Amino acid sequence: AVYTLGITAGLVYPGTPTSGAALFVSVKLLASATLLPWHPAAQTVSAVGTLGLYWSALFYTGRVVWPSNDLPHQLTGPLFAALISVLAAFRAEKLRHRLFQESLAARHQAEINAQFAAIMSHELRNLLAAILGYTEVIRDGCTDSSQPTTVQQALDRQAALARHALDTIQVALALSRGGRFLAPNATEPLDHVCEALHQEFVLRGTPAGVAFRWDVSPDLPSTRIDGTKFKMIVRNLVDNALKFTPAGEVRVRIRAGLTELLLEVCDTGVGIPPEKQPFIFDPFERAAPEEFPEGVGLGLYITSRLVDALGGTIRVDSTPGKGSCFEVHLPLPPTVAAPSDAVNSGSPNKV
Repeated sequence: AVYTLGITAGLVYPGTPTSGAALFVSVKLLASATLLPWHPAAQTVSAVGTLGLYWSALFYTGRVVWPSNDLPHQLTGPLFAALISVLAAFRAEKLRHRLFQESLAARHQAEINAQFAAIMSHELRNLLAAILGYTEVIRDGCTDSSQPTTVQQALDRQAALARHALDTIQVALALSRGGRFLAPNATEPLDHVCEALHQEFVLRGTPAGVAFRWDVSPDLPSTRIDGTKFKMIVRNLVDNALKFTPAGEVRVRIRAGLTELLLEVCDTGVGIPPEKQPFIFDPFERAAPEEFPEGVGLGLYITSRLVDALGGTIRVDSTPGKGSCFEVHLPLPPTVAAPSDAVNSGSPNKV
């Protein structure tokens, strides 16, 4: 009876201090229901329950404090053997549960690593293929002296792609180390970073039927930011917007206040279903409709991690069929930031 009650308590409350308490209560009830309280056997059964309660503490504190020195001697041989069986069942169940959880975690991590390796291989392959394509343009242009502009554009685009590939590799290394993006990079003037991004998007071009608007305040503060992270954030959001906007417009808006930088990337694309919006920043979560099979759901996850590393926040406002707008707030050093016109400054540039 004690063994059965102990197994039941162990299954209901596996590996917790409540196991001992449940065993204690169970054997107390058993003694009260089947034996007179003053019967010697009732005293022994009650002692078994008490020992189970204190033995449970052994799993968590490493020691047992006996309520009395006579308690171990109150146990008869059969009852002691039953108690040992109960305690062994407790410990075996706890170990089995821990090993099962560790196995699940290891299997999940292996799947993530395999998917990530495939994603990075695909991304780097595309970048390198583009770099090689522009290399061919340069080689052909060098034999035609009438095309100096084409050669210069190809060189500029090739350099931008190479920098993009380097940033992608840095992200891959960071994720392989547990997703740590906290290592700071060299800071760059904010206005220089924005101008470099604009030139990159001009060289890249946009798909047919999609207008790209670059709307940056002309009086950005004279402050410095982590250019590498900020560029990756803008690239990822723009790439995501272009991917899911078959026709219409993608707009980038950058403003700065006294202590905060605002980045908005909006599109008139397919939008994100409401039920998927709470999870779009999770790894391997794809918010795209089924007709957009490309991608596996790492771009927005990486973007959110980069925003976190810069101490900022990111949110999305999206309506299916009408488009999405991602809003990023990043802190600026208050000692060097200067306010800009956050509402009526600058005319948007169209690519």
